Amino acid sequence: MEANYIKIILIKELKELIKNKAFISYYVYLIIGIGIIVPIFSPFDTEGTVSTMMLTLLLTPALIIPSTLVADLFAGEKERKTLETLLGTPIDIKEMYLGKVLFVVLISITVLMVTYILNIITLNIVSQFIVQKWFYPFNITANNFIWLGGVGVITFVSTFGTLVSINSKNTKTCNLLVFISSAPIVSPLILMLNTPLLDINHSGVYGSSLMICSLLIFVYIALSFNKVKILNKSR
Repeated sequence: MEANYIKIILIKELKELIKNKAFISYYVYLIIGIGIIVPIFSPFDTEGTVSTMMLTLLLTPALIIPSTLVADLFAGEKERKTLETLLGTPIDIKEMYLGKVLFVVLISITVLMVTYILNIITLNIVSQFIVQKWFYPFNITANNFIWLGGVGVITFVSTFGTLVSINSKNTKTCNLLVFISSAPIVSPLILMLNTPLLDINHSGVYGSSLMICSLLIFVYIALSFNKVKILNKSR
């Protein structure tokens, strides 16, 4: 597997994202809304915990960002009539798939990280006005929920969504299918916050399980798909 080919795909996807001002604006609004506006009005405890609403909202980018990005990976190429050109390059389908998935994962984690950092900054600014105290708003359990749970959701939605994108004729259908199919995957994490039946301490285990599922999907793609098969699906 050629690392340079994977890098080429990553750069290609990043350039196309930068050109899409609607996507960039959407992500900026999402970051400002969840990272700055919501924390100002969210109840918190200066001993190191935040509300379940805050944790739930922090999980939002983990579902929304990859589900919007994956639709453009292959279904978008079909709509723009550029898929045949891409498949005509010497880049192997495994490198192509991995490069596209890594692009979605990296962008999604970056948005989640920026939102997370803004949450901490905003909550501390609010805390200074209320109790004149600096504090770290996320305990170990909350961090496991956000990072192991959130990154697990991101990797699963990215790999599964790319598989859906390969089989979809257009981005709208792909977007809808990915969101509807992925929502039940996120539900157990939300239930861990809002019901005694599931323990939030298990969020790390659940997130790790999603990462393993993502690896299995990649193996399935590598073994089951080739350029001819993908090209036939686009016709």
